[in-house]
Amino acid sequence: MSESAESRGDTVQRRVLGPDHPPGGAPATEAEAAFRALASREIWAGVWDRPGLDLATRRAITMAVLIALGHPEGLFAHARGALADGMTAEEIGEIVMHCGLYCGAPAAAAAFRALRPLLTDAGAPGGVADADGA
Repeated sequence: MSESAESRGDTVQRRVLGPDHPPGGAPATEAEAAFRALASREIWAGVWDRPGLDLATRRAITMAVLIALGHPEGLFAHARGALADGMTAEEIGEIVMHCGLYCGAPAAAAAFRALRPLLTDAGAPGGVADADGA
């Protein structure tokens, strides 16, 4: 019997974001449970588990989109997972800097602020963890 898309999605999500995901414990409502199941099937099993792009590329794209859309909590979760999986603080800093030119300095400054504790703990040089221009 093959693994269900939802179960496969849960496995992929833990691989990408770490074993503590999904966060927040048990869903509070039936609607939240249904949304989590949908996300597991469509986002994690349907997109993240597709062939064609490696995990590092998907991580970089996702972090860039989260920066562009101003979602620091999601950015932090993906950056934490990336660091745990071998991406360096310097590489994450480069993604943020790259986004600064395409998404704007305020978006990059907000991303650096959101990531400062994570990148500092990961040993990023001062130019990455302390960047704050906007």
